[in-house]
Amino acid sequence: MSDLIKREDVVEALYQAIRTTLTSTFTDSMSLAIAMANNLPSAEPERKRGKWVRRKDSDCWECSQCHAVLENDDLGMHNFYFCYHCGANMMNKSGYMDIENNKS
Repeated sequence: MSDLIKREDVVEALYQAIRTTLTSTFTDSMSLAIAMANNLPSAEPERKRGKWVRRKDSDCWECSQCHAVLENDDLGMHNFYFCYHCGANMMNKSGYMDIENNKS
């Protein structure tokens, strides 16, 4: 996971550091700003999770989140670890592509 942060939070942290320059050195203020920026929460949204579900009586697979469809050949030839349409994470806890076979 990347460490994305909100721009407004960084700007506020830097303003707080600048305010301290009245009583400390520039280096101390920048060190404080860096420490504050490193402690800001991540702004990366939670990615939705899904799985490829085989359609009954079909050679197609569909995303459990948005119902986008893949042909069986596409799923077999390529590893779709994320839905091409909605971006849902299609990996199980072991790191493999999460598929559910409903073929009757």
